[in-house]
Amino acid sequence: MLEGVRAALARESPGSHRQIVLVTDGLIGFEREIVDAIRSAPHARIHTIGVGSATNRSLTHGVAAAGRGTELTIGLDEDPGEAARRFIARTTAPIVTDVEISGAAFDWFVRDREDLFARSPARIALALDPAGGELTVRGRTVNGAWERKLPIPPTAAGEGRQAVCALWARKEVELHELFAGGGADRRIEDLGLEFQIATPFTSWVAVSEEPSVEPGGNTRRVRQPQALPYGMSAEGVGLFSADRARVAEVLGRVRGHAGAVRGLSFPRSAVRAHLLRGHADALDEPSAALPVDPHCSLIELVGTRVVLDVWLKFGAAWKPEAWNEVALNDGTTAQARVVLDESSPAGTASGSSFRLVLELQRPLAASIAGIVGDGVLIPLR
Repeated sequence: MLEGVRAALARESPGSHRQIVLVTDGLIGFEREIVDAIRSAPHARIHTIGVGSATNRSLTHGVAAAGRGTELTIGLDEDPGEAARRFIARTTAPIVTDVEISGAAFDWFVRDREDLFARSPARIALALDPAGGELTVRGRTVNGAWERKLPIPPTAAGEGRQAVCALWARKEVELHELFAGGGADRRIEDLGLEFQIATPFTSWVAVSEEPSVEPGGNTRRVRQPQALPYGMSAEGVGLFSADRARVAEVLGRVRGHAGAVRGLSFPRSAVRAHLLRGHADALDEPSAALPVDPHCSLIELVGTRVVLDVWLKFGAAWKPEAWNEVALNDGTTAQARVVLDESSPAGTASGSSFRLVLELQRPLAASIAGIVGDGVLIPLR
């Protein structure tokens, strides 16, 4: 994208405002480099259109601000024709260009020149002098120079709304990030602390003094799936194999009946669970319909005590008492007693791991390779 932006900016000419529209539908990175390139082109106006639910707003908003353009976002279910009409109405003809603000009523203003577009109100951050005064707003229109004078009344200490102060501080942070570069880090941090807002250098941290887990109780590790943005697939962001033919085949079997597909077994109970969760009809989310390869993870090994997390295929039965043997990397095995009151109770695999606590008969002479139960080995990962 950076090379495309540079190519578009290379054709600008002084004395005219070249209109450039950047359209993106995904997670485009390197926004800092793109914004810096746009800042060096004062005679161009760059507008942005973000399509879908996963648009990088740091990019679209930053580009529109640096390019003195307008930003528009369009949802996947939104009428593109109406959105296009809104965008054209905003950008066809700026009402006022090269807006400048001066006067004795403000004492802090960080901004390049602004353009005012139809149906797109500008929100400009100003820190006003409590004593009040007058602001002068100047710009250019098709009819020549334009000017307005705005009286600003005095404000006593404690008056006004705190929300407005926070909005000003957020805008200041944004403008420092866009136009001041790395030298503004300390100023951004000061703004965050003074106005109690989140910035790249300040964050809100919640501290609880009460324990949320019983110190002596059983624990269980769960793999929590993360939802993708609406309209985005796991394939599209590289989180799953791009072999769509295989995915389609597997999902076709899941929709119809249980069966074996290229060595992957689907118990009928697992099929019903997938259908209840709506996964079987979502080709864009294939990972939810494919079984997990059984494996275990070592959580703790202290003396003869072994704690593991065990992952089984979706729908597989879990019986902790069956896994009473540890496989070692030297080819031998070691007998163990299952500590049932500390292990996960019997159940059916449904996307989370099971906790297995073992008490070995003697300390291990080699590292653990997996666990064995009923002649089946679950490897350690």
